[in-house]
Formats: sequence, C-alpha cells, structure tokens
Amino acid sequence: MNSLRNSNIKNQKRNNLLYKTQKSDNLIFNVIIRFMYDEHSENNDNIKHCIGSVLNQTLANYKIYVIIDDKKCLPYLKNFKKHIYIVSEQTNYLEGYQNIYLNKVLTKINGWVLFLDPFNTLRRNALLTIFDKIKSDDDFCIWKYKKNNKTIFRKKIRKMELCTIAFHTKHLKNARFVSCSNGVERFLNSLITRIW
Repeated sequence: MNSLRNSNIKNQKRNNLLYKTQKSDNLIFNVIIRFMYDEHSENNDNIKHCIGSVLNQTLANYKIYVIIDDKKCLPYLKNFKKHIYIVSEQTNYLEGYQNIYLNKVLTKINGWVLFLDPFNTLRRNALLTIFDKIKSDDDFCIWKYKKNNKTIFRKKIRKMELCTIAFHTKHLKNARFVSCSNGVERFLNSLITRIW
C-alpha cells in the first residue's frame, strides 16, 4: 500500500514537472513600458530602473517593448538596445493620456501582457510568482503594489491601474482602448467580460 502511494506521489511530481516545463517553453511575458518624454520632469531617468527591474527577473521568459513618443527618449534607452524592442508612436497629449496608441502594439504580440510605467519596478521574482499562479491562458492576474509607501490592492475595475494586471492576448478580440476619459476602465471591462 505504501509503495503504491509513493509511486502515485512520484507520478504526480513528474507530471507537475512536465507541466511546468511545457508551460515554461510556451509562456512568454510581453512587458509593455509606456515612456512618454517630459522635458519638464527630472524623472525621465526612472525608465532605467524600470527596465533594469525586468532584466533582473529570475524568470527569463519575457520580451520588453518600450513605447516612446519622442526621439528625446532614445538616450535614456541606449544601454538597453540589445534587450528591448523600441516602438515609436507619435501621439498627441490626449491619445497618450487615453492609451490609444497601445492598440497597435497589442495587435502585434502574442502571450501574456503586463503594462509598466517608467516609475514602476518589479521585485526580482515577480514574473516567476505570476508564472506560478497561472493555470491556463484564461486566467487574469491582479496584484498588490506600493505607491507612496502604501500597499494597494484594487479589485474594482474602475480603480485598477494597468500596472497591476496580467492577461493573455487571446482575450483582446474586442478589448481596445477608446478615446474617452474612462478608457482604461472600458478596456478592462471588455477584457474581463471575455475572460469571465
């Protein structure tokens, strides 16, 4: 009886390891960083910490896309050119504020999506933690984040920030950013409706 139980445990561990290996080979994180240059800000250098936090992940299954709106962003990215895809999108202020330019990028990628702003950083094992939680492409991940030394966890769609979610691109069929003041909320509503 004991040997049968041990055999079952070994088979379960082997199956879990096989699942993890298959998942690891097929799961890609597309980390989209929105870098809008601001000549009046001293915070443009934050992008270096943001990209560095992704490059420092314990899980290496990712691609980094940095969306820029101005050539003045390029000097901040020169040390990362081998590790990132730079996507240049000319946006006016309103389009940038409403994230409409993200629609073009989202149609060209496949896999899991995470959004970051230049002032966001990931903890060293963040992608591995998300990876471990994903059971299928139908999952939708939400996590806590720190802002002004406060830990925040928002479950209501209208209060969620893009930098706190991960989802699979297969759910983007009808989910698009639109030109309105609550564009992020509408995007998340249409995305979650497809998932749930």
